[in-house]
Amino acid sequence: KRDYRYFFEYYFSHYAQKPCAKFHIKTANKVKLDKRFMGFLKWYRGSAKSTHADIGIPLWLMINNQLNFLVLVGETEQKAKKLLSDLQAELQYNQKFINDYGEQVSHGNWEDGNFVTKQDKAFMCIGLGQNPRGLRHRENRPDVIVVDDVDSKRRCKNNRLVREASEWIQEDLMGCFDDSENARQRFIMVNNLIHRESILATMINDLPNAYLSTINAINKQGNPLWPEKTSKSYWERKQKRIRYRSFQREYMNNPIEDGHI
Repeated sequence: KRDYRYFFEYYFSHYAQKPCAKFHIKTANKVKLDKRFMGFLKWYRGSAKSTHADIGIPLWLMINNQLNFLVLVGETEQKAKKLLSDLQAELQYNQKFINDYGEQVSHGNWEDGNFVTKQDKAFMCIGLGQNPRGLRHRENRPDVIVVDDVDSKRRCKNNRLVREASEWIQEDLMGCFDDSENARQRFIMVNNLIHRESILATMINDLPNAYLSTINAINKQGNPLWPEKTSKSYWERKQKRIRYRSFQREYMNNPIEDGHI
């Protein structure tokens, strides 16, 4: 309950093929310590951002009695269900977790995309733009909201759609939180920066006081920021196998657009 690294690498050893990165642990601790955490995880592709934001951190909060109702948002409802199904599978089949925290499956309340555990912890997913108003489980409103990978190249080309999406997140979605003085309101958005006018970029500009974690695959010297997983030579080979613009967009949070300097 105290040590996120130990928690994740013990219970989710099938995910933790390599040790957690420092930025995984730092972010998890920040989320846990601040019940009104609002943050953007601008992590490169392959940095396990969904694994930690959608599974590791929520379940760590749950065993610390810091989560009653999670809402997970994906680009579409189908994608959101796929993301949430990974967490659901851990609660249903992860024997290490079940041994220590008990059976989680609540028969009759175990649907794909919307389920409740035996301990009365609720989990729900929706697609970007769906109506989230009035979401609650009994007396509980959402206290953790995760928005995962909602940007698309097509949407980023339309400023109106990007603005509508960011307003939906800030107004409709965040409005689901309980507004009482001591209510928990943890909000996490994860995405790599695929466009300079993406939903992620717009949200960061709109909310400059929120926590921002920017993690690229390598630093200026070419050294990896998750050295436990990949070496410097790995990224050198990677850059030779992918065009420069694609590498910058997917792994360096530096989207380079056609026709622009």
